[in-house]
Amino acid sequence: MIAGNGDLNVKYYNGKFDAYQRTYSIFDLERGVPTFAYELDQAVEEGYLVDYSTREHKTKIMEDGIHYDQLSEEEKEEFEETFSND
Repeated sequence: MIAGNGDLNVKYYNGKFDAYQRTYSIFDLERGVPTFAYELDQAVEEGYLVDYSTREHKTKIMEDGIHYDQLSEEEKEEFEETFSND
């Protein structure tokens, strides 16, 4: 791979090319620190992204909880094996 720096000073490069690393280096920026933020609201307004929606769903367990006396024998055995203090 051949990489130039704009001054016709060409360097031969055999490693992995990291465009982000080169950009930070060229502009003398701290590596890994963002220099720009493109907010979701703006991207949605400009048509680049679609806004999200949430969905709420409640289950019987969430509403009523779990009661030991309502468990099957198999579930009670599993509960005892899992939570016994032995």
